[in-house]
Amino acid sequence: MKTPVLIAFLLASSAVFSYGQQQNLDSLAAVVKKLPDSEQKASRLQALAEQYLTVNIERSLSYYHQSYALAKQLQADALLPELELAIGRSNANTGRLDSALYYFKLAQNGFEQQNQPERVAFVLTRFRWVYNSLGDLEKANDYSFQALKIFEALDDQEGIALTYYTIGENLYYQEKMQEALKYAEQAYEIQRKLDAPQDLAATMQSLAEIWLQIGDFDTSLKYCNEGLSLRKQLKNETDIALSLNSRGNTYKYMKRYDKALEDYQASLAMSRAAGFTALEMACLGNIGHVYNLQGAFAKALPYHQENRSIIVQTDTKDLAVENLEALAEAFAGVGRFDSAYHYQTLHSELSSEILNENNSRSMTELQTKYETAQKEAKIAVQESKLRQSNIRFYAVLAGLVFALGVGFILYRLTVQLRQRNREKEYLVKEIHHRVKNNLQVLSSLLHLQSRQIQNEAALDAVREGQNRVEAMGLLHQKLYMGDNLAAVEMREYLSGLGEILLDSFGIDHLPCARIAPGHRHRDTYRPHF
Repeated sequence: MKTPVLIAFLLASSAVFSYGQQQNLDSLAAVVKKLPDSEQKASRLQALAEQYLTVNIERSLSYYHQSYALAKQLQADALLPELELAIGRSNANTGRLDSALYYFKLAQNGFEQQNQPERVAFVLTRFRWVYNSLGDLEKANDYSFQALKIFEALDDQEGIALTYYTIGENLYYQEKMQEALKYAEQAYEIQRKLDAPQDLAATMQSLAEIWLQIGDFDTSLKYCNEGLSLRKQLKNETDIALSLNSRGNTYKYMKRYDKALEDYQASLAMSRAAGFTALEMACLGNIGHVYNLQGAFAKALPYHQENRSIIVQTDTKDLAVENLEALAEAFAGVGRFDSAYHYQTLHSELSSEILNENNSRSMTELQTKYETAQKEAKIAVQESKLRQSNIRFYAVLAGLVFALGVGFILYRLTVQLRQRNREKEYLVKEIHHRVKNNLQVLSSLLHLQSRQIQNEAALDAVREGQNRVEAMGLLHQKLYMGDNLAAVEMREYLSGLGEILLDSFGIDHLPCARIAPGHRHRDTYRPHF
């Protein structure tokens, strides 16, 4: 009997506290509304919305919108990104996920324009939360790691810890508990050193849920109690409600159903008072589940049906499958098998639809990966061909350069050889010329000597020697005056030699006979040097 009394006391205390706080906020709101339109009024409306956030999310959202409209009217651009972020968070907490994404995108653009990377990173963690709720874990992971990259570049330890926490949550929903635990514990250690109680309390709740799935209920309960105690010190009712729901889950798995119901009921009252729709649906589903586990199906039905109504309004498919299954079980438990069959059919259809969507998404992803792989393979082949073409090109170019080099060297060698040959030819011609001159001198001396000889035999001998000298002189003359140093034209040589012999014997030759070039009459002959 103690438990219902305690629950009633907690709910009453919460309601009185919330009512009293809201009365004070309503009075403050009346004063703020009377202020003249200015940036100061927009800031006051924003502060008022933040205070309402812990007791009434819908009222908070209303004041955020008033502040946002006034800031836009006054063109107070500096205020807009923070207001867009706050409106997005309120929409996310009330299940309006499309609106949340819209305002988060506006906030991201605004912070980028204001060059505030740390706020951009924080918005990315909010995108992660929405896509996690939508079941798109791949996008959620992508946003988390984008945020982590920015925080690491800024060496923002608080931001890094926040991102570790979000990555841990993503891994939790992917049922990778050991990896989730690693990231959550890293966040926990950093936040303890930084003395960041609000973030630390959220991480404690995440650690409690991870240890619960691992199966260590005592460690889970320890983190639940530590996080709840910290949040009570901070006096944020929506956060307290989250911790109570989390601890209720641990009690449920420990089969301490009375304790679980106590925490769920308290969390439900707070979430309703604050207009925290997402948490309200979770609490309704959990209370109904506990009653199902206890076999109290009649008590479970109202909670499942109320939850069904909210799920339909918010189109929350991920909770709908579980809710339909719980409804079918509860109706079967009270003997209403037609309703049980109806909800079981809806459950099967929705499960198939979600499965098909997941399969379709998986097929799309596989197709994208396949097409990407095909493109990468094609690019690799093209790159290989391009490399081969480049190799061939450079090989041909190298061969051409080598051939040009060899050709240039051969050309230089040819020029040098021709130069040397010309020099040698000149030297050989000069030698022939000097030999011919020497022979002419010898011939002249023999001629002079023949004039003094009276003996015919001796004179013939001298003349024979002179003719031989003349013949050799003529040969050397032909060699150095001709183009070919290795041979002479015999016809011209013999013709010239005949004329010389006729002259030497004093015999007249025919007038038409050709005189060899350079011939001189014996009496007028002078050697050339």
